[in-house]
Amino acid sequence: MDQISNLDRIRKNGVMRIPVAFTKEPKYGVSEEFYIDSATGKPAGVVIEYMDLMCADLGVKAEYMDMPWGEHIDALLTDKVDILPKHSNLPSRALVVDFAQRVINFDVLVIIRKDSDETMETLNMPGKKVAVSKGSSNLDLIKKYFPQAEVTEIEEYTMGADLLEAGEVDFWVESPVVKKLFEVRPKIKPLRKEDGSLVILAREYAHPGVKAGDSRFLNWINNWMMYRLATGELQEIIDRWKATLME
Repeated sequence: MDQISNLDRIRKNGVMRIPVAFTKEPKYGVSEEFYIDSATGKPAGVVIEYMDLMCADLGVKAEYMDMPWGEHIDALLTDKVDILPKHSNLPSRALVVDFAQRVINFDVLVIIRKDSDETMETLNMPGKKVAVSKGSSNLDLIKKYFPQAEVTEIEEYTMGADLLEAGEVDFWVESPVVKKLFEVRPKIKPLRKEDGSLVILAREYAHPGVKAGDSRFLNWINNWMMYRLATGELQEIIDRWKATLME
């Protein structure tokens, strides 16, 4: 007997369970992905907008489940959630998750203190400490570029800035990074090359993901994304979000 697609279960139940890791509002310098709007008390952000649009086209309700980022994939594999809204497509992840086409892209940056003269070379010296989000694909980049660094994993985005400003770490590897961050946190800055351009460790792409083998759900998501890109709604959400990012 063919395996029942999660798409059919979602439509039958009338609800799509979506994992998020709510951050503070964008005014605090975090990216506009998913947060609770203090004015309305409701989920907001670009991920919320495009998942709401997807759920509306499915005729179901979006149920946002707040959990640490590092728990999202396990939650999908144990059927606690139905979809991953935006994860980087790593080879290791693709063993257990089928990824749809990409929805947004972002750069992985290195952030240092404003009074620091650190470089890529000095940050890779013994004794350096780095902050990175727990469960993030950025851990792989730290192993590649800063193998000698002592890693501190953080649960919440602004903890990286807190640790950096307090001098508890020497640098912070993060993505996505918004322009607003450096307005509200004037003691920190992005690492740049001698010519003034940003040091970009990687350009990553975020994709919706479903449990491996669920081709019906995967095909529907890809078709939906092509349709909503063509009609303009999805592209408008993406463009508005990209305008907030560091360049």
